[in-house]
Amino acid sequence: MSRDVYHTETYTHKNGKTYHVCWYYDYDMGAPQTEGDGYGVVERLDWNPTNEEQLEQHIADEEPELEEETRLRLMRRLCRSSGLYYDVLSSLHLARTEWGFDDPVKAMEMVDKDFEFLKGWYDNDWCWVTVSVAPLDEDGKPMDDYREFCGGYESTIVHDDEYKCDRESAIEDLIHSVEWTIKKRLHKGQMELAFT
Repeated sequence: MSRDVYHTETYTHKNGKTYHVCWYYDYDMGAPQTEGDGYGVVERLDWNPTNEEQLEQHIADEEPELEEETRLRLMRRLCRSSGLYYDVLSSLHLARTEWGFDDPVKAMEMVDKDFEFLKGWYDNDWCWVTVSVAPLDEDGKPMDDYREFCGGYESTIVHDDEYKCDRESAIEDLIHSVEWTIKKRLHKGQMELAFT
């Protein structure tokens, strides 16, 4: 299967063994809010509530209750071409009832952060990536027969120093899987031992 490479690196384990680490674009994953829980409310509309003229026309036609009108006025556009909007008011409710932010200021900060995170995916500021690890042979070539993969990472893990520990942990977990696979093939029936 062909994969598009996002980033490659050589990683040296604390035992001195080196590995080829390759991060691939993960096209199988979709928008963050469809891949898991913990995100704000996103709604698809066939009209634009951020357009004042369209909003006022909708209010005149539908005569919504005050809370619904407020909800519509607070909508933020996620993606220009998709008709997706971020529901700030409903997301604030989630922040206070499910995300655990009782302080209204902190709840609003988290909603703003969530919106920017989701918008970043739609704006291609970040993408999903899969990481793979293979040991290097004596000539420095990847031993792809032993390559292991794990997906579902945000691309920020690759270059952002804030996520350095997470990046190393992801690589180390795969190194453990690689080494266990090698041991299983070389010594069939052996119990798994810690890799250090």
